Amino acid sequence: MARRDGHLIPEYSHTTFQGLLGDLSSDAPVPGGGSAAAVAGSVAAALVAKVARRSRGHRDDADAVVAEAERQRDQLLGLVTVDAASVAEALEARRTGRDVEAATAAAAGPPAAIAERAATVAHLAAGVAETGNPALRQDALTALRLGVAITDAAGDLALTDDAEGRNAERARTAMTSAHGAAQRVSATAA
Repeated sequence: MARRDGHLIPEYSHTTFQGLLGDLSSDAPVPGGGSAAAVAGSVAAALVAKVARRSRGHRDDADAVVAEAERQRDQLLGLVTVDAASVAEALEARRTGRDVEAATAAAAGPPAAIAERAATVAHLAAGVAETGNPALRQDALTALRLGVAITDAAGDLALTDDAEGRNAERARTAMTSAHGAAQRVSATAA
């Protein structure tokens, strides 16, 4: 646990889901939207891994998709804590009036990373929706829709804190990429 803005921030990758939901619904300033997006992204990635695992007879690269989806899941879960800590640091900077601009811009880094990873999840989901086990297509489409929504949500957070900086560009690129994955699947379904 780390102390930020007068609050202890747990290592959320070791917290129960119920505990995380309790923290998200508390009156504490963190975790917030970025952390929630990271959790949702990890769930979408887990769903992609499930679909890919059950698509082994349909895709030669199913095991590689499983491995990548699980890597994204784990990294998104790790970003829950990173995001909470960066927001707490930005809040502390605002409270003290020191390095406010730098801390606020730095707080855009984790949401930009969440957006990038969620866009990757969207692309993985699109792939298994197109050529995976047809019985699981709706699960893959659910993961795709989650990936796009999470990319947008996290991207918007990054843009709010760093509208013109490097993190903003990362967020915009991720958002465009995720929507491209969704359009690709829509085009193949038509």
